[in-house]
Amino acid sequence: MNTQKTVIFGSDCRFVYTEEYLRAQGFEVCRFSKELLSYLKSDEREPAVFILPLPFSRDKIRLNCSDADGRMFLDEFLSLLKKGDKVAGGLLTDSFRQAVCSVGATGYDYYDGKMIEDNAVLTAKAVLMLFDELKLDYKAEKIAVTGFGRTAKAIAKLLEAENADFTITARSETAKTQAGSQNYRFVKLENFTGELPFFDIIINTVPALIFDEGMLSRIKKDAVIIDIASAPYGISDCLAEQYKLRLVRALSLPGRYLPDEAGRLIGRRIELILKGGS
Repeated sequence: MNTQKTVIFGSDCRFVYTEEYLRAQGFEVCRFSKELLSYLKSDEREPAVFILPLPFSRDKIRLNCSDADGRMFLDEFLSLLKKGDKVAGGLLTDSFRQAVCSVGATGYDYYDGKMIEDNAVLTAKAVLMLFDELKLDYKAEKIAVTGFGRTAKAIAKLLEAENADFTITARSETAKTQAGSQNYRFVKLENFTGELPFFDIIINTVPALIFDEGMLSRIKKDAVIIDIASAPYGISDCLAEQYKLRLVRALSLPGRYLPDEAGRLIGRRIELILKGGS
């Protein structure tokens, strides 16, 4: 039994299952509410555990939550902390972690190592579920996947299992070698523009604005672009609108389509952290 109060800040369904998992492991867990503020600000309270969203913030100004679930300025959250508190969040910045430590609390980034690998697999599964929601007959379409990091590799593996016709495009020679070792069709990003008119579905996993006007002008008007990358994303909304392209901004897919698996994944990682594991 862990007697420290554990407070969850989180807007999506994943954290319902995170709470459920941690409670089953003996943690005293509650969701953040405004009614808790007076307790959290109290000098008499015991050190607590704070679980922040994934990512903990999208704009580096506020927590990544709805107003009801604890959306507040980062400085406001930091003002709640006291010596001995533990803060576990996803994709913590160095500056935020330093601010946590400056008050005698400890910051942990739960989105690392094995969890990144497992979350990539969940994201890939969710991409196929998104295809179904969009009524895309992806097995009959030509698909491009930009990037070849963990998530792109997981997507490629599932597309291969579904006998889909797909191509990987990335900048690095390492990506070319790795894709080649799996017998995936590969095109270097600098040569990708000429191939763009042939694709029906484009999945971007690169968190950088790699699609310029020259590239967007070559994409078929009836193609679907699914951008699953984090900010600054791979494609500008304004440019996609300018070229009348169908852009689907698909963030935090595991939380949307597989909240139970994603929530328990977060819960297991936090349990390990709080019990002193790595």
